[in-house]
Amino acid sequence: MRRERHISFWLLALPGLAGIMLLVSGCLGGPATASPTNLAPKNKQVLNYQLVTGASDVSGLDPDVSFDDTQQGTATAHATALLPISLVFSGLVTGDQNLAVKNWDAQQVDVSTDGLTYTFHLRSGLKFSDGKPVTAADYAYSINRSLDPCLASPVAPYLYPIKDSQTFNSETCAPGSGGAAPTYGAGYGQTTPVLKDLLHDSVVASDARTLVITLGAPAAYFLEALAYPSASAVEQSVVGANFANSAWTNSLSQGATGQGGSGPYYVSAWDHKGTLVLKANPYFWQAPTIQTITMTIATDANAAYSAYQSGKTDIGYPPVSQLAQAAKQPDYHQAGVAWINYLGMNWKIAPFDDVRARQAFALALNKDQLVATVLRGAQTPTNHIVPQGVPGYNPNLKGPAGVTSTQGDATKAKGLWQQYVAARCGGQAGTCAGVTLTYSSSSATAASLATAMVAMWQSALGVKVSAQPEDFDTMLGQLATQTVQFWNIGWTAYYPDPQDWLSLQFLPGAQYNFGGVESKPADALMMAADTNLNQSERLQQYQQAEQLLVDQVAWVPYDQVTDHWQVRGWVHGYGETALGEPCLDQWLAMYITNH
Repeated sequence: MRRERHISFWLLALPGLAGIMLLVSGCLGGPATASPTNLAPKNKQVLNYQLVTGASDVSGLDPDVSFDDTQQGTATAHATALLPISLVFSGLVTGDQNLAVKNWDAQQVDVSTDGLTYTFHLRSGLKFSDGKPVTAADYAYSINRSLDPCLASPVAPYLYPIKDSQTFNSETCAPGSGGAAPTYGAGYGQTTPVLKDLLHDSVVASDARTLVITLGAPAAYFLEALAYPSASAVEQSVVGANFANSAWTNSLSQGATGQGGSGPYYVSAWDHKGTLVLKANPYFWQAPTIQTITMTIATDANAAYSAYQSGKTDIGYPPVSQLAQAAKQPDYHQAGVAWINYLGMNWKIAPFDDVRARQAFALALNKDQLVATVLRGAQTPTNHIVPQGVPGYNPNLKGPAGVTSTQGDATKAKGLWQQYVAARCGGQAGTCAGVTLTYSSSSATAASLATAMVAMWQSALGVKVSAQPEDFDTMLGQLATQTVQFWNIGWTAYYPDPQDWLSLQFLPGAQYNFGGVESKPADALMMAADTNLNQSERLQQYQQAEQLLVDQVAWVPYDQVTDHWQVRGWVHGYGETALGEPCLDQWLAMYITNH
């Protein structure tokens, strides 16, 4: 997931806020076939990779949690962790080069005609990195663990289509009541649970190679959501008594081939001081060509790029300030990413509790100018919530108040603000509620954007906006309690469906509805689309919902991201999907030639 080393170059994106189909079809630089005459020997199949985390370590490698908004000081720590997680732990399904769902550990998936029962038939001979078999019961255990209230996983909602999952996940956990080493499935740590687990309810291993999952309602996006790491297989004996925390991941590197992992690589070394080494899992069902991936964890994007320029790493990500020069190099590549940077508004705090004020602030921004001057043309101005490349993207979408241009409309913005002042401030602008824009203090680009935006609001509306840098973790906590008035952040979804951009963001009670957005007509459309198995109809419903949300200013989207990277000539097959990293097929086919 991707995007980790790029986030700090432009904006720190909220984890999970920061993928989904490439704006250009396929992974650029996709799987290639090496010539036997130039393929480097096995001991030279080493990729030197760099992760820009904004911290000295990845925040964790637990796939059932895989969301680190409080463990490190930057969002990039979260996103960075997802890359090694996706290589160390294997899922039932995954995304291909276009991020369409494909079978992975599941050799076959049968779906009932009513769309409620999914039967996964596992490949034969699946094994963890320590050689122990991977069975359907391991998958059931892992999915159930992700939803167990005692783990309190922030990504549990991705599995909410599963029948009774929300009831189970919302139960009360009393840590320790289940004992130091509880028998899993006995209601670990829960007091008077309605459901002790889902293992005898809706996530059932009917035999060693057959997993049956029952949904509460049809969900066309379920398999896409199931490709997220929270549904990957973990080894129950390794997790052990650490069921409700991630301490077990510290033992991943134990043994000759590690333990606990189920993916194409295992953790060979993790010093928690800036180095994470992955090696090819000899037990995985498809052998990768790259034998070792050495991940150096960097705290600074500019320093990381300097390391590439000096020959220390094989992949480089030029910061905005060096893009023009990088684009002239033969090793330079770029691809569109389904990632939107936006301003959020709290609908419960004045002036943004009034649609006229929200529209005025949105239309006062000249997004073209922001991208051209602050972002040096590196991104694409947009009015969209659902980005280009995602199914359901609406090319005919209109901005707030029917304005189609990404240049905004300063005249209309001024008129809307005057209407607000007359109606809500007694005609005296000076008595209107003050406005503070909060942004991450870790991003220099966010600071530059704030300065430019503040100037635009002053010019078009005559409103003085205070720009407030904030520690990112502090800002995330404030967002979770809906105490922030106005903020700058971004979102890259985890699966290629508008449900992840709309329902997860804006339905009442949705995990990421930090602004208290509530639009009953849009809600009805999103809820209908979430359970509609007719793809054409559901995408139209999402488009209608998005138009309502854009007009009412649920967000103020201002750019869609383009990824920029450089890769050594001896690294073949490296490219990026719209998730901002190679797909698993690519990782397995990547190789090094003699150099």
